[in-house]
Amino acid sequence: MAVMFLMLIWSVLTAESGAFKPTIGQGDDPSMYTHESITLEGVERAAAKFLTSSGIYNTSTTDPQILVKEYFGSDTAGYQAYQLRAREFAEAVMKVYKTHLTNPDYTVNSERIVEADRLVKSTRQEIASILSTASLNNSSMNLVVDKVGKCLMIIQSFYSNTNWIEMMVNGRQSYLNFGTLAPFSMNVAKSGTVTCRNCDDSVAK
Repeated sequence: MAVMFLMLIWSVLTAESGAFKPTIGQGDDPSMYTHESITLEGVERAAAKFLTSSGIYNTSTTDPQILVKEYFGSDTAGYQAYQLRAREFAEAVMKVYKTHLTNPDYTVNSERIVEADRLVKSTRQEIASILSTASLNNSSMNLVVDKVGKCLMIIQSFYSNTNWIEMMVNGRQSYLNFGTLAPFSMNVAKSGTVTCRNCDDSVAK
């Protein structure tokens, strides 16, 4: 179980990621993206990538969900434990969303991109510290899950709440270094700078 837990930690921290709603509510379009659906799908994709890229499991299957299920095979209990842990990551993301919905450092609003980037980096360092110094008991696992949920919520908000994808920055490539250990070298508009050419901001004044 500890190995599977570490696999999930690696997966969610290396996976690609007004925001999204935390969950699908009554009357919502079931096909819409939410923090919950993005996290669960991201864990599935990254777990499949980890299994194949590390050489743990060799297969011609390309569908992540099917691949992971194939890996567990007849180990029903193991697969259910994996699904439960993936659900815990999704719930951690939703908890962070609900707790910090109005904090721009978490939602990456109001041009708080640099601050959000720093927050993800510092949280990732906290996760690494826990994994390197603490035994993987239930307490440390739960703490790591909460911190991973924090990172994922902010990263998802960055790609949802900013226009950096549309800008195609960094040599016409999407900006992929957000929250990583790579130096943050992009220019960010100051809070008082008008960033919309045809918006009427008179209402906000």
